[in-house]
Amino acid sequence: MVVALAGCASKPAGDDPVDAAPADAPDDVQTPVLCPTSIPLAPGSPGTPAGMEVGPLELGTASFCLHLDTRGLIRGHFMAGTSLRESGDASSFTLTLADTNGTTLVEGWDVSIGNTDTKTFANLEMAMEADLERDVVLTISAKGGTAPVTNLGFSLFDPLL
Repeated sequence: MVVALAGCASKPAGDDPVDAAPADAPDDVQTPVLCPTSIPLAPGSPGTPAGMEVGPLELGTASFCLHLDTRGLIRGHFMAGTSLRESGDASSFTLTLADTNGTTLVEGWDVSIGNTDTKTFANLEMAMEADLERDVVLTISAKGGTAPVTNLGFSLFDPLL
């Protein structure tokens, strides 16, 4: 299923004077994310993943507020990735998962496939305990400010079923 851009979106920091941190603010202060809408991911049973794909995205930066619910699982695993398979050994995107206070939980990485005609995409994964609910913010950013168009897929599932 392809869905239009949903959740909360943000523009690159620095585009608006309101986004600028006060001059006396410490570098390690996290900015809470306001999520007027959250995309729920709640598998109904261990063998049934919950997921969706958004896009196409042509962006600098976009953030998606997600509500992860592993109450129906034995163990949980969150996964996100770009649909675009780019030539070479580097993706044009970065992925970051943070809590709603702005604290980074995990950074994504590039996955390359093939020895000749190598294709690469951005990937992010995080293990989760069963029987909990967690609100997070998934951010996709273009390296260097602009990137080709891609879709972003994300899912929550039991990794052993």
